Amino acid sequence: MVANLLKQHANVTIDKRPVRQFSTSAEPSVEVLPSLSGILTESEKKALAYAISDECMESNNWQTTQAGQVKDMEYNAEIFPRGFITELKKLIDNME
Repeated sequence: MVANLLKQHANVTIDKRPVRQFSTSAEPSVEVLPSLSGILTESEKKALAYAISDECMESNNWQTTQAGQVKDMEYNAEIFPRGFITELKKLIDNME
């Protein structure tokens, strides 16, 4: 009787997805990306720099999180997702 009660309340999930096989002999690969310098104009670079500036954040009542997210301070709503600020900083630094 106890076994039947346990069976009724058991939640069993069977994952039938194939198991990914990893090759242990594969050499690590390195991908070289082209330089971003020369892709954007000076005005485009300035616009990106302004988008993540303290001045822009203050004038729009936004704040940034440690995760690089931009949020509206009044409504605590997400304006730009996590990684937005951090990635733009990387791009701008790579263009100089």
